[in-house]
Amino acid sequence: MSITADLVNEVRTEFLSHSRDLLALLKAGPEDAMRRLTASLQLNADAQANVMLHANPEKLELKLLGSDHERAMSLVAQANFKRALYKETTVAFLKVLRSGAIEFVSRLTPEAEQQFEDIEISAGERQPRPVVPPPPPPKSAQEILIEQIKDDWLHLPTAKIRQKCNTDRQYRAEFDRLVATDELKSAVTSYTDGSGEFRQP
Repeated sequence: MSITADLVNEVRTEFLSHSRDLLALLKAGPEDAMRRLTASLQLNADAQANVMLHANPEKLELKLLGSDHERAMSLVAQANFKRALYKETTVAFLKVLRSGAIEFVSRLTPEAEQQFEDIEISAGERQPRPVVPPPPPPKSAQEILIEQIKDDWLHLPTAKIRQKCNTDRQYRAEFDRLVATDELKSAVTSYTDGSGEFRQP
């Protein structure tokens, strides 16, 4: 089997996997849908032209004995071919669906609805979903302590801060470090004068 045929099978498998909940709701089933999609692609000269732009066997062939550059170029060519074919597959799906050749047997489930939106995105009919940044990593114990000290420095009287320093070694060590590095400078109202005592503002 040629590398092109292998890639075509990979795209077919990916489409079936990514759209499994949606395709399961089709009246005639996934296999019938795939046959109709294939026929639609074969009859669509523009779709074939878009895919064949990336179907050069010399570029697609992974050269196991070639240089790292040749291998990298082959992988890029394969990815481009698969991306183009996947897009045209989603375009064909929407075309066949809207023609009435395939239909759903029930309302779409939330999972199927999301997969249908994914198809529209791949086909270029819907804007990609906004990228949601990952949540920030949890703060370390030191970061939490620093925040506590800065908040205390702004809101607690000197006597309370002195009491915390005298009863909590970690608090005192971090407090002294923040004072020594001027990290409390913007909020300074009083600070140690080096003798261990605090000056009132």
